[in-house]
Amino acid sequence: MSEGKRVTIKEIAAVSGTSIGTVDRALSDRPGINAETKARVLEVARQLGYRPNQAASALSRRRPLKITVIYNTSQGTFFEELDRGILQAARELGDFGVKVERLQSDRIDVGWQIQQLQSPGLRDSDAVLLNAAGQELEAAVNELSDQGVTVVTFNSDLPGSRRLFFVGNDARQSGALAAELLAKLLNGQGRVMVLGNDLDNPASLARFRGFAETCAAEYQELRQVSCRSCGGDAELAEEILAEQVSQQAVSGVFASSFSATLGCCRYLQKLRALQLESGTASLPQLKIVGYDLSPDIQAALQQDLCQAVLYQDPFNQSYQALRLLAAWLIEKQLPDPDSILIETRILLRHNAARYLPG
Repeated sequence: MSEGKRVTIKEIAAVSGTSIGTVDRALSDRPGINAETKARVLEVARQLGYRPNQAASALSRRRPLKITVIYNTSQGTFFEELDRGILQAARELGDFGVKVERLQSDRIDVGWQIQQLQSPGLRDSDAVLLNAAGQELEAAVNELSDQGVTVVTFNSDLPGSRRLFFVGNDARQSGALAAELLAKLLNGQGRVMVLGNDLDNPASLARFRGFAETCAAEYQELRQVSCRSCGGDAELAEEILAEQVSQQAVSGVFASSFSATLGCCRYLQKLRALQLESGTASLPQLKIVGYDLSPDIQAALQQDLCQAVLYQDPFNQSYQALRLLAAWLIEKQLPDPDSILIETRILLRHNAARYLPG
Protein backbone atom coordinates (compact mmCIF):
# COMPACT_ATOMS: atom_id res chain seq x y z
CA MET A 1 0.00 0.00 0.00
CA SER A 2 1.48 3.39 -0.99
CA GLU A 3 2.48 5.70 1.85
CA GLY A 4 -0.17 8.25 2.77
CA LYS A 5 -3.08 6.37 1.19
CA ARG A 6 -5.79 5.39 3.67
CA VAL A 7 -6.87 1.77 3.47
CA THR A 8 -10.65 1.56 3.26
CA ILE A 9 -13.05 -0.94 4.78
CA LYS A 10 -14.13 -1.84 1.24
CA GLU A 11 -10.57 -2.90 0.40
CA ILE A 12 -10.30 -5.02 3.55
CA ALA A 13 -13.64 -6.67 2.71
CA ALA A 14 -12.51 -7.45 -0.84
CA VAL A 15 -9.18 -8.98 0.22
CA SER A 16 -10.64 -10.94 3.14
CA GLY A 17 -13.63 -12.18 1.12
CA THR A 18 -16.18 -10.79 3.58
CA SER A 19 -18.83 -8.06 3.60
CA ILE A 20 -18.33 -4.46 4.66
CA GLY A 21 -20.57 -5.08 7.67
CA THR A 22 -18.42 -8.04 8.77
CA VAL A 23 -15.24 -5.95 8.52
CA ASP A 24 -16.87 -3.18 10.54
CA ARG A 25 -17.83 -5.65 13.28
CA ALA A 26 -14.29 -7.03 13.42
CA LEU A 27 -12.59 -3.64 13.56
CA SER A 28 -15.08 -2.28 16.10
CA ASP A 29 -14.94 -5.43 18.27
CA ARG A 30 -18.72 -5.82 18.05
CA PRO A 31 -20.67 -9.10 18.32
CA GLY A 32 -22.11 -11.00 15.37
CA ILE A 33 -18.87 -12.40 13.92
CA ASN A 34 -17.14 -15.71 14.65
CA ALA A 35 -13.60 -15.82 16.01
CA GLU A 36 -12.01 -17.32 12.88
CA THR A 37 -13.50 -14.71 10.54
CA LYS A 38 -12.60 -11.90 12.93
CA ALA A 39 -8.99 -13.08 13.11
CA ARG A 40 -8.77 -13.26 9.30
CA VAL A 41 -10.19 -9.74 8.88
CA LEU A 42 -7.84 -8.26 11.49
CA GLU A 43 -4.84 -9.94 9.87
CA VAL A 44 -5.78 -8.56 6.45
CA ALA A 45 -6.25 -5.11 7.98
CA ARG A 46 -2.79 -5.35 9.58
CA GLN A 47 -1.15 -6.47 6.33
CA LEU A 48 -2.77 -3.67 4.36
CA GLY A 49 -1.71 -1.08 6.93
CA TYR A 50 -5.20 -0.07 8.01
CA ARG A 51 -5.41 2.82 10.44
CA PRO A 52 -8.59 3.93 12.22
CA ASN A 53 -10.67 6.84 11.02
CA GLN A 54 -9.95 10.29 12.45
CA ALA A 55 -13.09 10.07 14.56
CA ALA A 56 -11.45 7.79 17.14
CA SER A 57 -8.66 10.25 17.90
CA ALA A 58 -11.15 13.11 17.88
CA LEU A 59 -13.25 11.41 20.54
CA SER A 60 -10.20 10.62 22.67
CA ARG A 61 -9.25 14.31 22.58
CA ARG A 62 -12.84 15.11 23.58
CA ARG A 63 -13.16 17.78 20.90
CA PRO A 64 -16.33 18.06 18.83
CA LEU A 65 -16.48 16.08 15.63
CA LYS A 66 -16.73 18.31 12.58
CA ILE A 67 -18.71 17.49 9.44
CA THR A 68 -18.56 19.88 6.49
CA VAL A 69 -21.50 19.78 4.08
CA ILE A 70 -20.82 20.99 0.52
CA TYR A 71 -23.88 21.62 -1.63
CA ASN A 72 -25.76 24.21 -3.64
CA THR A 73 -28.98 26.07 -2.94
CA SER A 74 -29.82 27.19 -6.45
CA GLN A 75 -33.21 25.80 -7.35
CA GLY A 76 -36.01 26.95 -5.11
CA THR A 77 -38.15 24.50 -3.18
CA PHE A 78 -36.02 21.40 -3.78
CA PHE A 79 -32.85 22.87 -2.31
CA GLU A 80 -34.78 24.63 0.44
CA GLU A 81 -35.92 21.17 1.54
CA LEU A 82 -32.40 19.78 1.19
CA ASP A 83 -31.17 22.62 3.41
CA ARG A 84 -33.97 22.05 5.91
CA GLY A 85 -32.96 18.40 6.30
CA ILE A 86 -29.35 19.39 6.98
CA LEU A 87 -30.35 21.99 9.56
CA GLN A 88 -32.69 19.57 11.34
CA ALA A 89 -30.03 16.84 11.56
CA ALA A 90 -27.39 19.38 12.65
CA ARG A 91 -29.58 20.55 15.54
CA GLU A 92 -30.09 16.99 16.73
CA LEU A 93 -26.41 16.03 16.37
CA GLY A 94 -25.24 19.04 18.35
CA ASP A 95 -26.25 17.18 21.52
CA PHE A 96 -23.72 14.47 20.61
CA GLY A 97 -20.78 16.83 20.14
CA VAL A 98 -21.03 17.01 16.36
CA LYS A 99 -20.42 20.37 14.71
CA VAL A 100 -21.84 20.84 11.21
CA GLU A 101 -20.43 23.49 8.88
CA ARG A 102 -22.30 24.30 5.67
CA LEU A 103 -20.53 25.47 2.50
CA GLN A 104 -23.10 26.57 -0.07
CA SER A 105 -23.06 27.80 -3.66
CA ASP A 106 -26.00 29.56 -5.28
CA ARG A 107 -25.63 27.45 -8.44
CA ILE A 108 -24.49 24.00 -9.56
CA ASP A 109 -20.75 24.60 -9.91
CA VAL A 110 -18.22 21.76 -10.27
CA GLY A 111 -15.25 24.15 -10.19
CA TRP A 112 -16.39 25.71 -6.92
CA GLN A 113 -16.84 22.28 -5.33
CA ILE A 114 -13.35 21.20 -6.41
CA GLN A 115 -11.93 24.35 -4.78
CA GLN A 116 -13.72 23.54 -1.53
CA LEU A 117 -12.54 19.92 -1.54
CA GLN A 118 -8.93 21.01 -2.14
CA SER A 119 -9.01 23.77 0.47
CA PRO A 120 -6.38 23.17 3.22
CA GLY A 121 -8.95 24.15 5.84
CA LEU A 122 -11.11 21.16 4.95
CA ARG A 123 -8.47 18.83 6.41
CA ASP A 124 -9.65 19.96 9.85
CA SER A 125 -12.96 18.20 9.18
CA ASP A 126 -13.52 14.63 10.29
CA ALA A 127 -15.86 14.06 7.36
CA VAL A 128 -17.38 15.74 4.31
CA LEU A 129 -20.95 15.32 3.11
CA LEU A 130 -21.03 16.17 -0.60
CA ASN A 131 -23.86 16.85 -3.04
CA ALA A 132 -21.68 16.00 -6.05
CA ALA A 133 -22.10 18.41 -8.96
CA GLY A 134 -20.21 16.32 -11.53
CA GLN A 135 -17.98 13.35 -12.24
CA GLU A 136 -14.95 15.69 -12.39
CA LEU A 137 -14.97 15.69 -8.58
CA GLU A 138 -13.74 12.09 -8.37
CA ALA A 139 -10.02 12.88 -8.15
CA ALA A 140 -10.53 15.53 -5.45
CA VAL A 141 -12.74 13.16 -3.43
CA ASN A 142 -10.16 10.38 -3.70
CA GLU A 143 -7.36 12.70 -2.60
CA LEU A 144 -9.34 13.85 0.42
CA SER A 145 -10.20 10.27 1.36
CA ASP A 146 -6.54 9.25 1.07
CA GLN A 147 -5.68 12.03 3.52
CA GLY A 148 -7.97 10.47 6.12
CA VAL A 149 -11.13 12.55 5.71
CA THR A 150 -14.27 10.43 5.27
CA VAL A 151 -16.40 11.49 2.29
CA VAL A 152 -20.07 10.58 1.89
CA THR A 153 -22.22 11.67 -1.06
CA PHE A 154 -25.90 12.54 -1.03
CA ASN A 155 -28.52 13.34 -3.68
CA SER A 156 -25.95 12.94 -6.49
CA ASP A 157 -23.37 10.15 -6.32
CA LEU A 158 -19.79 9.48 -7.43
CA PRO A 159 -19.93 5.66 -7.58
CA GLY A 160 -16.40 5.24 -8.96
CA SER A 161 -14.78 7.29 -6.21
CA ARG A 162 -13.55 6.38 -2.73
CA ARG A 163 -16.55 7.91 -1.01
CA LEU A 164 -17.71 5.75 1.90
CA PHE A 165 -21.41 5.51 1.00
CA PHE A 166 -24.24 7.35 -0.77
CA VAL A 167 -27.71 8.41 0.35
CA GLY A 168 -30.17 9.55 -2.27
CA ASN A 169 -32.78 8.86 -4.86
CA ASP A 170 -32.46 5.91 -7.25
CA ALA A 171 -32.02 8.12 -10.31
CA ARG A 172 -31.93 5.27 -12.82
CA GLN A 173 -35.20 3.88 -11.46
CA SER A 174 -36.72 7.36 -11.74
CA GLY A 175 -35.88 7.43 -15.44
CA ALA A 176 -37.49 4.02 -15.89
CA LEU A 177 -40.63 5.19 -14.06
CA ALA A 178 -40.82 8.25 -16.32
CA ALA A 179 -40.70 6.02 -19.40
CA GLU A 180 -43.48 3.83 -18.03
CA LEU A 181 -45.66 6.82 -17.14
CA LEU A 182 -45.25 8.45 -20.56
CA ALA A 183 -45.99 5.13 -22.27
CA LYS A 184 -49.28 4.91 -20.38
CA LEU A 185 -50.15 8.56 -21.04
CA LEU A 186 -49.40 8.22 -24.77
CA ASN A 187 -50.96 4.77 -25.22
CA GLY A 188 -47.56 3.28 -25.90
CA GLN A 189 -46.50 5.38 -28.88
CA GLY A 190 -45.28 8.87 -29.66
CA ARG A 191 -42.26 11.14 -30.03
CA VAL A 192 -40.67 11.92 -26.67
CA MET A 193 -37.78 13.98 -25.39
CA VAL A 194 -35.77 14.35 -22.18
CA LEU A 195 -35.23 17.89 -20.95
CA GLY A 196 -33.05 18.29 -17.87
CA ASN A 197 -29.81 19.54 -16.40
CA ASP A 198 -26.35 18.88 -17.80
CA LEU A 199 -25.54 15.21 -18.37
CA ASP A 200 -22.18 15.83 -16.68
CA ASN A 201 -24.17 15.63 -13.46
CA PRO A 202 -24.19 11.96 -12.33
CA ALA A 203 -27.84 11.99 -11.23
CA SER A 204 -29.03 13.62 -14.47
CA LEU A 205 -27.09 11.09 -16.52
CA ALA A 206 -28.54 8.17 -14.54
CA ARG A 207 -32.11 9.43 -15.07
CA PHE A 208 -31.50 9.77 -18.79
CA ARG A 209 -30.03 6.27 -19.02
CA GLY A 210 -32.89 4.76 -17.06
CA PHE A 211 -35.38 6.46 -19.38
CA ALA A 212 -33.59 5.55 -22.62
CA GLU A 213 -32.92 1.93 -21.62
CA THR A 214 -36.53 1.35 -20.57
CA CYS A 215 -37.91 2.88 -23.77
CA ALA A 216 -35.57 0.71 -25.86
CA ALA A 217 -36.35 -2.49 -23.95
CA GLU A 218 -40.09 -2.15 -23.28
CA TYR A 219 -41.62 0.73 -25.25
CA GLN A 220 -40.07 0.65 -28.71
CA GLU A 221 -42.88 2.77 -30.15
CA LEU A 222 -41.87 5.64 -27.90
CA ARG A 223 -39.33 7.33 -30.16
CA GLN A 224 -36.82 9.43 -28.26
CA VAL A 225 -36.15 12.34 -30.59
CA SER A 226 -34.13 14.66 -28.39
CA CYS A 227 -32.20 15.04 -25.15
CA ARG A 228 -31.66 18.69 -24.26
CA SER A 229 -30.04 20.47 -21.33
CA CYS A 230 -31.33 23.65 -19.73
CA GLY A 231 -28.38 23.86 -17.33
CA GLY A 232 -30.58 24.56 -14.33
CA ASP A 233 -32.26 27.52 -16.10
CA ALA A 234 -36.09 27.39 -16.12
CA GLU A 235 -36.32 30.18 -18.72
CA LEU A 236 -34.10 28.22 -21.10
CA ALA A 237 -36.23 25.12 -20.53
CA GLU A 238 -39.27 27.18 -21.48
CA GLU A 239 -37.58 28.32 -24.70
CA ILE A 240 -36.50 24.79 -25.62
CA LEU A 241 -40.02 23.42 -25.17
CA ALA A 242 -41.52 26.29 -27.20
CA GLU A 243 -39.12 25.46 -30.04
CA GLN A 244 -40.06 21.77 -29.94
CA VAL A 245 -43.78 22.54 -29.88
CA SER A 246 -43.49 24.99 -32.80
CA GLN A 247 -41.88 22.23 -34.84
CA GLN A 248 -44.52 19.72 -33.71
CA ALA A 249 -41.56 17.58 -32.75
CA VAL A 250 -42.78 15.90 -29.55
CA SER A 251 -45.88 14.49 -27.91
CA GLY A 252 -44.30 13.70 -24.54
CA VAL A 253 -41.59 15.20 -22.33
CA PHE A 254 -39.66 13.79 -19.40
CA ALA A 255 -38.62 16.98 -17.59
CA SER A 256 -35.91 15.35 -15.49
CA SER A 257 -35.02 18.23 -13.17
CA PHE A 258 -36.78 20.87 -11.10
CA SER A 259 -35.81 23.72 -13.44
CA ALA A 260 -36.87 21.79 -16.55
CA THR A 261 -40.23 20.94 -14.99
CA LEU A 262 -40.79 24.52 -13.89
CA GLY A 263 -39.94 25.84 -17.36
CA CYS A 264 -42.31 23.39 -19.08
CA CYS A 265 -45.14 24.25 -16.68
CA ARG A 266 -44.64 27.99 -17.12
CA TYR A 267 -44.70 27.67 -20.90
CA LEU A 268 -47.98 25.76 -20.87
CA GLN A 269 -49.48 28.13 -18.28
CA LYS A 270 -48.71 31.06 -20.61
CA LEU A 271 -50.35 29.24 -23.50
CA ARG A 272 -53.39 28.53 -21.31
CA ALA A 273 -53.63 32.24 -20.39
CA LEU A 274 -53.35 33.22 -24.06
CA GLN A 275 -56.06 30.73 -24.95
CA LEU A 276 -58.42 32.17 -22.36
CA GLU A 277 -57.66 35.74 -23.40
CA SER A 278 -57.94 35.37 -27.17
CA GLY A 279 -60.14 32.34 -27.54
CA THR A 280 -58.07 31.34 -30.57
CA ALA A 281 -54.89 29.71 -29.31
CA SER A 282 -55.02 26.01 -28.59
CA LEU A 283 -52.91 23.99 -26.20
CA PRO A 284 -50.59 21.40 -27.75
CA GLN A 285 -51.47 17.76 -27.16
CA LEU A 286 -48.48 17.29 -24.91
CA LYS A 287 -47.95 15.00 -21.92
CA ILE A 288 -45.35 15.92 -19.31
CA VAL A 289 -43.80 13.85 -16.55
CA GLY A 290 -41.85 16.19 -14.29
CA TYR A 291 -39.38 16.02 -11.44
CA ASP A 292 -39.58 17.54 -7.94
CA LEU A 293 -42.23 19.82 -6.53
CA SER A 294 -43.02 23.48 -5.84
CA PRO A 295 -46.27 25.44 -5.50
CA ASP A 296 -46.10 26.35 -9.21
CA ILE A 297 -45.61 22.72 -10.25
CA GLN A 298 -48.39 21.57 -7.94
CA ALA A 299 -50.69 24.17 -9.56
CA ALA A 300 -49.73 22.82 -13.00
CA LEU A 301 -50.71 19.32 -11.84
CA GLN A 302 -54.08 20.66 -10.72
CA GLN A 303 -54.59 22.27 -14.15
CA ASP A 304 -53.52 19.05 -15.95
CA LEU A 305 -50.67 20.91 -17.65
CA CYS A 306 -48.28 18.41 -16.08
CA GLN A 307 -49.65 14.89 -15.66
CA ALA A 308 -47.26 13.41 -13.08
CA VAL A 309 -44.23 14.35 -11.00
CA LEU A 310 -41.47 12.13 -9.63
CA TYR A 311 -40.64 13.22 -6.08
CA GLN A 312 -37.27 12.35 -4.55
CA ASP A 313 -37.88 13.55 -0.96
CA PRO A 314 -34.95 15.99 -0.59
CA PHE A 315 -35.50 16.56 3.14
CA ASN A 316 -35.14 12.85 3.88
CA GLN A 317 -32.08 12.53 1.64
CA SER A 318 -30.03 15.18 3.43
CA TYR A 319 -31.36 14.39 6.90
CA GLN A 320 -30.62 10.67 6.65
CA ALA A 321 -27.23 11.24 5.03
CA LEU A 322 -26.02 13.50 7.83
CA ARG A 323 -27.39 11.23 10.57
CA LEU A 324 -25.82 8.11 9.03
CA LEU A 325 -22.47 9.84 8.57
CA ALA A 326 -22.48 10.91 12.22
CA ALA A 327 -23.33 7.34 13.28
CA TRP A 328 -20.28 6.13 11.38
CA LEU A 329 -17.99 8.72 13.01
CA ILE A 330 -19.29 8.19 16.54
CA GLU A 331 -20.13 4.48 16.66
CA LYS A 332 -18.53 3.02 13.52
CA GLN A 333 -21.97 1.96 12.30
CA LEU A 334 -21.56 1.57 8.56
CA PRO A 335 -24.59 1.20 6.27
CA ASP A 336 -24.69 -2.00 4.27
CA PRO A 337 -25.12 -1.81 1.28
CA ASP A 338 -23.12 1.33 0.56
CA SER A 339 -25.95 2.99 -1.39
CA ILE A 340 -29.01 3.90 0.68
CA LEU A 341 -31.75 4.66 -1.80
CA ILE A 342 -34.70 6.87 -0.90
CA GLU A 343 -37.80 5.63 -2.71
CA THR A 344 -39.15 7.73 -5.58
CA ARG A 345 -42.78 8.74 -5.15
CA ILE A 346 -45.18 9.31 -8.04
CA LEU A 347 -47.21 12.46 -7.40
CA LEU A 348 -50.49 13.12 -9.19
CA ARG A 349 -53.15 15.80 -8.92
CA HIS A 350 -54.79 14.30 -5.84
CA ASN A 351 -51.74 13.60 -3.67
CA ALA A 352 -49.16 16.27 -4.56
CA ALA A 353 -50.29 18.92 -2.05
CA ARG A 354 -49.35 16.80 0.97
CA TYR A 355 -45.66 16.84 -0.09
CA LEU A 356 -45.36 20.62 -0.32
CA PRO A 357 -43.22 22.02 2.54
CA GLY A 358 -44.97 23.82 5.35
